[in-house]
Amino acid sequence: MPSSLRYMLLLLFLIVLIAGCSAVITSVVLLPSQRTFWQVCQPDEVGFYDAEYCISVVEERTFYQELTGGSTFYLAIAPYEGDPVYSHRKQYSFNHGSADVYQHIQMSSVTWEEEGITFTEASGHRLFFPFEMFSGGR
Repeated sequence: MPSSLRYMLLLLFLIVLIAGCSAVITSVVLLPSQRTFWQVCQPDEVGFYDAEYCISVVEERTFYQELTGGSTFYLAIAPYEGDPVYSHRKQYSFNHGSADVYQHIQMSSVTWEEEGITFTEASGHRLFFPFEMFSGGR
């Protein structure tokens, strides 16, 4: 085998190896981890929905955010209790001022009405989810 062909094959192998390693490292750094931090399920006296819904605060963090201390939060409504993998989600930024964001979230409340669900954080900010937006498999 001529030496130039050998070097080209070696170069091609190195390019494929570097690209593969880059893809793995990028996915590890950017792939988010999620945890359900807070969850409230509809009370028994609320029977006008088509399922037993729960609203959750989901924290999502990438490896980079782990290093820098950042997080992305979602409000998620799912037709079941537990980790809301299948849910109606909205990214949400909490207005916690100087308070710890996790303590601030724990002080939030939920109002269940026939028209939908209202999430209220301790600061008084509210977000309304119309029933049509999360019912029936959305």
